[in-house]
Amino acid sequence: LCRRKGDNDRLCSALNNLGLSYRHTANTSKSGLTYEEALANPAIKKNPGLEGVVHNNLAMTYLDMGSNDQALQHLKAALPLRKAAGDLHGTAETLQNLVDVCQRSGDSAGAAQYAAQLQQLH
Repeated sequence: LCRRKGDNDRLCSALNNLGLSYRHTANTSKSGLTYEEALANPAIKKNPGLEGVVHNNLAMTYLDMGSNDQALQHLKAALPLRKAAGDLHGTAETLQNLVDVCQRSGDSAGAAQYAAQLQQLH
């Protein structure tokens, strides 16, 4: 419906929700493509909070697929967007995800850096 009506603002949110559905049913390739479509839509730039959420969700999808580097890239993109949107819970979520990805990658210094930022939120 969003596509048919040209409602790109709502389309980005719908694509995020669809991506979550695909991810939770273990269809990570469809999930990744859906999040990428949301990020490619110019309307997402109007909503940095949603853009940060989509980057975070895409990162976790890449992590599910075993791609730590791509997960880290999208988490690093999500963090400033979530901070700029004033999304304290989302910022904490992304920081925790950064800690986890850094630990999985063997980057203890990076994990400690993000853990310190997470502590500052509390």
